[in-house]
Amino acid sequence: MTVAQYIAHFIAQKETPAVFQLSGGMIAFLTDAIESLGITPIVHNRHEQASGFGAEGATRISGKPAVAMGTSGPGATNLLTPISSCFFDSTPAVFLTGQVRTDEIKKDQSLRQNGFQELDICAMAETVCKSAFRVRVAADVPRILNEAWSIANSGRKGPVLIDIS
Repeated sequence: MTVAQYIAHFIAQKETPAVFQLSGGMIAFLTDAIESLGITPIVHNRHEQASGFGAEGATRISGKPAVAMGTSGPGATNLLTPISSCFFDSTPAVFLTGQVRTDEIKKDQSLRQNGFQELDICAMAETVCKSAFRVRVAADVPRILNEAWSIANSGRKGPVLIDIS
């Protein structure tokens, strides 16, 4: 089972009301895995911000965290406004972003970026979400998904971000 297939099964098992997304290269495998499984509906949007607000609305209606996805770089930053909205209104949505491959992540901090549209979305989002996770090792995916869902739904509810290389 691939990481994308695992995530697709996980969100289906959580009875996620829908996944909202704008297709992009760094989330293509994940989109395909969710669509192929055929359990969780995918809502395709024309902008990541619309996806984020769609996830917020679906979460409010269903009472279960919906998911919004964005690709790396500008796709991920377009999710910051709905992440903030979820944070301020205590809405437990889950945001998944695709990141450049692990071997493309910059090692030299003096570089602006190494991989195409590489961006530290976790650093940008950490003040407006309950938690931001970086997935760099496939073996960490089960733990991070469980932890993220738990954090989003515990105490004062709110959004979580999971950035996947």
